[in-house]
Amino acid sequence: MSDDPLTYGPAGTSSWTDLIPTPKQSKDPSLDPSPSRRGFVGLRCPKCGEKDVTFSIGLSNVGLIECDDCNEEFTPESAVAEWREQADLWRSVVDFVGRAPVLEEQV
Repeated sequence: MSDDPLTYGPAGTSSWTDLIPTPKQSKDPSLDPSPSRRGFVGLRCPKCGEKDVTFSIGLSNVGLIECDDCNEEFTPESAVAEWREQADLWRSVVDFVGRAPVLEEQV
């Protein structure tokens, strides 16, 4: 650090923002810019069922997710549990339908 009040950091920096690594400067591969789009296409809200909505994750509690469509909050674990329960119910319907007798065509 310099004793000069106009110098904020090591030699060559003129502002405190020069000390913040940009993705290009970062050694963390997750911060490197990527030309490809990333995301979870087809993800549905476990509360309202809407597809491809925007979900908000707060930085103060990353374990809590809010659907921007219905404004309901949930955890990833509760979403999995709700969908697993629905899948089990539908699996029961599939099993039931599979055991139903085959009907002859009516002429």
